[in-house]
Amino acid sequence: MKTLCILTAYNEIEYLPYKKNFCDHHNLDLYVIDNCSDDGTWEWLQDNKIPSHRFDTNDMFDLLALQKEILRTLHSLEEKPDWVIYNGVDLFPIVLPNLNEELARIDKEGFNLASIKCVGMFNTGEDRSKDPFNTFFYCSSNPGAHRPLTMIHKYHPSISYNADDVKFSSLSNKSTLLNGIMINYGLSKSFEEREVTYLRRKKAWDAGINPHCWGHHYNQGHNKKWIWDKNTLTDIRSTEYAEHVKHLQNICL
Repeated sequence: MKTLCILTAYNEIEYLPYKKNFCDHHNLDLYVIDNCSDDGTWEWLQDNKIPSHRFDTNDMFDLLALQKEILRTLHSLEEKPDWVIYNGVDLFPIVLPNLNEELARIDKEGFNLASIKCVGMFNTGEDRSKDPFNTFFYCSSNPGAHRPLTMIHKYHPSISYNADDVKFSSLSNKSTLLNGIMINYGLSKSFEEREVTYLRRKKAWDAGINPHCWGHHYNQGHNKKWIWDKNTLTDIRSTEYAEHVKHLQNICL
């Protein structure tokens, strides 16, 4: 079965090698739409022969335009994937022991959509000298209670994206919840990186392109100067998802 992980990227040179290793381990193809990065992301993609192209959104996070470009890219591929994982460079959907094998199983059971719970790791002032999987362990309380995101789907021409949700317009939407977790390391990034990303979000809000409710957590992070108090958070190593973090540590480095 052919499964494609497709995503957009802006200045993700730190996480791209981890993402590639993750995809290689799970037998996932990778396609990256570079949103005109200036940190070496595009050059890394070319050096590592990752299928990719560039797409300009006028130095702002224009989510609608980016999602339309993802769909345009999917529909233009000469060889269409069986399944598609739509996520970011710093998001890691983990289903043990192997994500692609789990998608093959639910495919046989007749599902065409898969949702997965998502939890974010926070920067609580850790030493950033090590890789993120051995550095950031603090997440919001009760990670298993988070609303599942439906960002994994079979390929079909009628698929549509709406923020962090996908659906079919001309097929029955048959979804199942994967027994795993998608770990998001976006909020563990440095102050400098988060401020640049925040300003790109704000530019899209001010232009009326994206609703303010899309990415409102960026306002919270900006106000906190992108550092959270670990005493208000949960150490993911003390939850049912400890093995999922170990999985990342083992395969992505």
